[in-house]
Amino acid sequence: MRRIANFSQTYQVNRLFSSGSDGKDREFLIDFLLKDLNQLQLRSFLDFHTFTFHNYDEQKARIINKRIKEVLPGTKCNLYNNMTLGNAIFSHLNFLLQNNITDVLWIQDDEFSIESFQNLLDVYIFYKNNEEIKNLSLCYQYSDLKNVKTEAEVINNDITLYKTSSLDFANNNKYAMDFSAFICDIQILYNAFSNIDISTLDAYKLEGDFTGFIQNNNTPRYVLNKPLFKTYNVVGMVHSLGQADTNLKELKSKYS
Repeated sequence: MRRIANFSQTYQVNRLFSSGSDGKDREFLIDFLLKDLNQLQLRSFLDFHTFTFHNYDEQKARIINKRIKEVLPGTKCNLYNNMTLGNAIFSHLNFLLQNNITDVLWIQDDEFSIESFQNLLDVYIFYKNNEEIKNLSLCYQYSDLKNVKTEAEVINNDITLYKTSSLDFANNNKYAMDFSAFICDIQILYNAFSNIDISTLDAYKLEGDFTGFIQNNNTPRYVLNKPLFKTYNVVGMVHSLGQADTNLKELKSKYS
C-alpha cells in the first residue's frame, strides 16, 4: 500500500548556497500557502506531512513551523543547514524512506493550487489507488504535448489522465521532468539524486542534471488535461523572474 508524503521547502538567501538569487525574503510565500485552502485540504490527506527549511535561521523556522502546525497538525518540520540544495533534497528523501514513504507529492513554496479541492482530491486518490502510475505531472497539461498518441483514462467529469513519458516532454521542448509540482514514486527521485552531482552550488545545474537523468532513462510520466498547480516565480532565481510583478499581483488578488 502506498504511503505518500510531500516535499515542500523554503529557504533563506545564503551568500554561499544561493548563487543567482535576487536576495529577497520568501517568508511572505508562507502567508499565501496558509490561505490556499484547496491545497491545505489536499495536504491533510497525506499519510505524512512535512515542511523543510533550507539554510534557514532556526528561530525563524520554529515560528513558521508553529504557524504551519496550527492548520496542519502533526507536520514534521526539518531543518537542513550548511548544505547545497541537492544535499538538502537527498537528505529529506532518506528521511522519508526511513519513515516508510513510497511516494512524494512535490510542491515548491511558490506553487499554488489553481483547481478545485475536489479535483485535487480526486487526482490524489486516483494516483494512490493505481500503483502502476509512478510519475504524474501536476503543473503541465496534455495540450502542451504535440503529436503524442496515448491512452486516456477519465478520473472525473472534469479531469482526464494521459499516459506519456519524459521523452514525450523532451520532444516537445519541455523539461523531461523539472522541479515543478508532481507526484511520483520516491525511488524515481532517489535514483536520480543518487546519480547526479548534488554537491553543486548552482541550482540551475542541479535541476538541469536531474532533467537530463530522467530524460536519458525515458521515465514514464503521466499528465492531465489541465494543470492543478501553477508556479508563481515572484522571488528567487533571477533568470526565472520575467513575470514576477504580474505573478505577485495575481497572488495578492487570490489570497488578499
